[in-house]
Amino acid sequence: MFMIGVALPGKIMIGLLYILDFYPQSENVKFTAWYLLINACLVCMIPTFFELVSRDSFSLLASSLIATLCTFLFTILFLPESPRYQHQEGEYQTCRKTLEGILKLNGQGNVKLLFRFEDESE
Repeated sequence: MFMIGVALPGKIMIGLLYILDFYPQSENVKFTAWYLLINACLVCMIPTFFELVSRDSFSLLASSLIATLCTFLFTILFLPESPRYQHQEGEYQTCRKTLEGILKLNGQGNVKLLFRFEDESE
């Protein structure tokens, strides 16, 4: 239980920052509030489950493992790398595709980005 408490704050903030890259700027405050509220509820539910439902840690750890694996698979299969990371690594075409996907997700329609990055070679 101690390790869950130590690892949880970092996971929450890293996950939040990564997700905000894909969210519209005008919705960031609302999304952040909901994200932190849901995480706070989960933090309260874990000890409550342990105290009231079952003191057997196996069921708690098994359900956590299943949730973690589902999240990991979703992340690997459906979420692209951050555009900032792609730009930093010089993957400019992939970065453009990711930005186009974000624009489409944010309701900007099918937009083709035809610009060149400042540090992109010809």
